[in-house]
Amino acid sequence: MTKVPQQLQDVLAGGHIIWVATVEADGTPNLSIKGSGGILDDEHLYFADMHSHETVANLEGDPRIAVGIHDPDLKVAMQVKGRAELIDSGDLFTEVKEKLAAISADLELPPLQYVVRIAVDAVWDMWPKSRR
Repeated sequence: MTKVPQQLQDVLAGGHIIWVATVEADGTPNLSIKGSGGILDDEHLYFADMHSHETVANLEGDPRIAVGIHDPDLKVAMQVKGRAELIDSGDLFTEVKEKLAAISADLELPPLQYVVRIAVDAVWDMWPKSRR
């Protein structure tokens, strides 16, 4: 595994919108936006899955995942590659479910189906060096 840089940990500490790329069984890429991206520790990210049947099916067949994170105010644009684990019970699931309860109720979102825990294999800084 690879350690998540502190700059990215700071961006994800409070939750963040992320883009998630998975691969379908026939090799077709799938891209999905998630409003619940966060950091678990210095080697793991997560997002809450509430209704992304295609993302879940893809991860069940192939756990490889790429995550894009962009925060223009903090001048952060990074790509994380890793392997995903679908979690539907236990302490982490309960913790994320409780954290999202108020938001889910306000937005009338469907119930939490999975917490997708991502073991980080690689991180790329995509922010243009000339714009820092």
